[in-house]
Amino acid sequence: MKSLNQIISELNAYHFQLSSVVDIRSFKKVFLKIIAEVVSFDSIMLWLKSPLSDNLILFYSKAYSFDDQNNTENKIDDTIIGQVHRNKKIVLESNAKMTKYFSFTGKNRYVNIHSEIAIPLLKNDESMGVLLLGSENKNHFTEEKLAILSFVCNAAGVTYARLAYNINESCITSCKFEEEVNKDLVRQKKMLLKKIDELTIAKEKAEAASRAKSEFLANVSHEIRTPMNAILGFSEILLNKIETPQYKSYLKTILSSGKTLLALINDILDLSKIEAGKLELNFEAVHLPLIVQEIKQLFKEKAKRKNLSIYTEIDENFPQTIILDELRIYQILFNLVGNAIKFTEQGYIKIKVGYKKYLNSDKATVLISVEDTGIGIKKSEHEKIFDAFSQQSGQSIKKYGGTGLGLSIAKRLVEKMNGQIKVNSKPNKGTEFIIELLDVAIVKHERNMLKEHKPTGVCSNIKFHPAKIMIVDDVKFNVLMLTKLIDDPNISFLVSSNGNSALQILKYEKPDFIFMDLQMPGIDGYELTKKIKENPNLKNIPVIAFTASAMQYQENEIYQLFDGLLRKPAGKTEIYKELMKFLPYDKLGDKTNADISEKYEFSDSDKAQINQFIKENKYQLLNHWEKVKDEFIIYDIKYFVKKLREQSKNLNIGILNKYIDKLSESTKSFDIDTIESCLAEFPDIMQRLESIALSSNNKTVIKRMDTTRLRAS
Repeated sequence: MKSLNQIISELNAYHFQLSSVVDIRSFKKVFLKIIAEVVSFDSIMLWLKSPLSDNLILFYSKAYSFDDQNNTENKIDDTIIGQVHRNKKIVLESNAKMTKYFSFTGKNRYVNIHSEIAIPLLKNDESMGVLLLGSENKNHFTEEKLAILSFVCNAAGVTYARLAYNINESCITSCKFEEEVNKDLVRQKKMLLKKIDELTIAKEKAEAASRAKSEFLANVSHEIRTPMNAILGFSEILLNKIETPQYKSYLKTILSSGKTLLALINDILDLSKIEAGKLELNFEAVHLPLIVQEIKQLFKEKAKRKNLSIYTEIDENFPQTIILDELRIYQILFNLVGNAIKFTEQGYIKIKVGYKKYLNSDKATVLISVEDTGIGIKKSEHEKIFDAFSQQSGQSIKKYGGTGLGLSIAKRLVEKMNGQIKVNSKPNKGTEFIIELLDVAIVKHERNMLKEHKPTGVCSNIKFHPAKIMIVDDVKFNVLMLTKLIDDPNISFLVSSNGNSALQILKYEKPDFIFMDLQMPGIDGYELTKKIKENPNLKNIPVIAFTASAMQYQENEIYQLFDGLLRKPAGKTEIYKELMKFLPYDKLGDKTNADISEKYEFSDSDKAQINQFIKENKYQLLNHWEKVKDEFIIYDIKYFVKKLREQSKNLNIGILNKYIDKLSESTKSFDIDTIESCLAEFPDIMQRLESIALSSNNKTVIKRMDTTRLRAS
């Protein structure tokens, strides 16, 4: 926005230019040049009052098409021109579409103008003409531009009155007339400056309101996420401790509902960030087909419960690696596929991926579509469904639920990634959402840039070396939740509820790791961490920001001071991953699988039984394993364990027995990390059994299994 002095300087220049005009031809040139400097437009018409009558003359026209030639006198009383000329008031239309403007010689003319403004050229209270401007953009003419245009048009009206007076009366304008002209211009300038002051104040108020909104969202986010941290954290702890199926079912419901609420909070915050222009994208090398397969796998069971088919169609030549924001493209697909399943009762959901490569370029247009055979959307509502908090008219909220945020967020994320999203749909036929992402970079032969998408088994097989962790948080259940989730006898804790007490503790204790809340009474997390980093004895201690705030603290600011960031609510896996970056640890898997390193003696009879077991069950078990690994349904995994135990009951092999026991216990406690780790080991277990069966010696040495090479593929 220009400063007040800049605007005043421009107005004085416009005033001087118009007052220096001496004839109609130069008036036209100067006036149109000033208008073009003030505002852009796609069409323009200038009508001036005839010096010899009360009629208006079409003095200049561009982009409007008429049969009549310029400077031809016409009666236009019934048009917007006539309305403005009579009422001497500005008419502004900010959201027009295919508007009819005039009718000449029996022919109607239409133009694709979405914003239109008609301004009278006033000399005192007399209209000397009308300026009509049009734009193809909605809401194009702002209040600031309107105020400046009004001043310029009034100055032009005074100038034209002087010129018209000369033409009509053939005499020089008197000094009295010049005095009136100057008074009128001074009055117009004062009015304009007052309007500019009002706009400046309104702008400052709007900016203050925007800041207040951001602060409110940050505070609300913190207040909501803090109790959510306790709800989800302690639910996860109890789920791993309780064995009673009924109580485990209750806890799963709490976890599911809590995560749904957290997803809604995140949606609202994402929308607010996008609106405020504060959402930053993180572009990196990704393998889009893999993301699509993950989305398919995620919704596979939900589709199965509704007897729906879900499948993908991916261009076989699709690039191995492209540059996108993986998190946001996952979020977009999650919303679209989730909606497709929600609104489809029979049929299928199809996710399609393709691309159009540019010639002689390493860029392409990426095409993604999600198609369903659901209830469909009326054509009149194809635009409405992308508005925030909007849903299709007549949609049963009781049946389908939802907040109307998913599609709005998806659309805005697509647009931020230089793309567009379209919808094709017919009621009761189905819907297809089509995403086009433009200028997407293709990375050749960079497989190492791709993230590994494989089960990690982080929590279940990690044992930390003796370490001391400090937790600085003023909320007691946050502290309790962390101490319970970090379930390791080698870890001891130092706890402080505020910055001052933390500084006192640090005078006598030196922890190996610090979890730091950011919002605390007195010395906050930022100030306390600065003091720690300035202390030569403490500066090397890793300090992790542990916060529920989502907008108030920007990530780049956090990473400049802290050694990491963990957002509340955080699960056990996220906490352990952060600890493992800084604290030494052992993988229990290396020790629990020590039995594989042991020497076992097998008789020829044992080997014959193992060989028979392999022949009868190998392919059946591997097919069953492939199914449960991909679908990852706990009930099916338990059934797999049961069948494996039944079929191997006549074998007494430590490797297999311990494997079955471990997988069984992890399914009972719903330990996802251990389940994933165990399932990944199964092909290797079968291979070891085959080696035993085929060995020629009475003693078979089973070498230690390198679990880092195993993949559930």
